Amino acid sequence: MPPNAHASLPRNAHTPAPTLGRVIHLQTADVWVVRHGGALAELDGRTFWSTPEALRAAAARAGLALSDLVCRTGHDR
Repeated sequence: MPPNAHASLPRNAHTPAPTLGRVIHLQTADVWVVRHGGALAELDGRTFWSTPEALRAAAARAGLALSDLVCRTGHDR
């Protein structure tokens, strides 16, 4: 079976889709956070990061998949 074959297989109706973390950039404070399951997520004991790379690394260590869409709030510095 080719490596990408699993992507074309039908999903089991009883298997929920993985929930993605939503990346939010709070521009006024220039910090990055992630919302998961309707709440601010705590990863590695933290709730905010100074760079998107640091946030993505923490999410990867926690096994949390992130959306590639970023919500930006506030004013750009």
